[in-house]
Amino acid sequence: MASDMKKLVVAAFHDAISADADWSQRHIEQRDADLERIADELIERILPAVAAAGEAYEYAARLAQYIHDTHYPDGSPEWKPLPDLMGVLSQIDNALTGLTRAQPNAGAGVLNKKDVQWIVNDNAELGVMIHGQAFFLYKGRSLVYDKGQHDDGSPMMFRPVFKREFGECCSPINYSDPSRNGTVSLSDSDEWKPLTRPTSEGREDV
Repeated sequence: MASDMKKLVVAAFHDAISADADWSQRHIEQRDADLERIADELIERILPAVAAAGEAYEYAARLAQYIHDTHYPDGSPEWKPLPDLMGVLSQIDNALTGLTRAQPNAGAGVLNKKDVQWIVNDNAELGVMIHGQAFFLYKGRSLVYDKGQHDDGSPMMFRPVFKREFGECCSPINYSDPSRNGTVSLSDSDEWKPLTRPTSEGREDV
């Protein structure tokens, strides 16, 4: 890619700085050498920006595809991310605007299984996505990455959990008696309580 860009830059400058009839061969060779040097300097500055733009597009396209597949599964089967970065960002903007408009009624009733998605992040942590917010299981509590980033500032990635990736279900480990891995006992805690049936008026936080 760099060599192709260099040819275009040199050709553009070459056409703009045409040799006069009275130029000597030495002048022409000096001009061509200067154009080569200028082209190299420009490309050295341009290439990192081109690479960064490509990475930004790929990331935005993956995000747009996820939003579409997750929140607009009944949309056009021919939908796909637009071929340029600003186009993809406009798709994300439109999709989020639609979600925002629908959000006021999202928590009014009982959640259904389409509202909840089981996910895993690139730390191999099991999590659940509810209305666009991700909660990851950590020591019996919910771990939330507010900025969606790793400690080094890189973006945290996630995907849906594969079938049986965590087994038939995510089973507990019994550290005191490994033979009882995957089991629990009603005597192991005083926090057991009946699982209530949620209603449209509200639901109990357990």
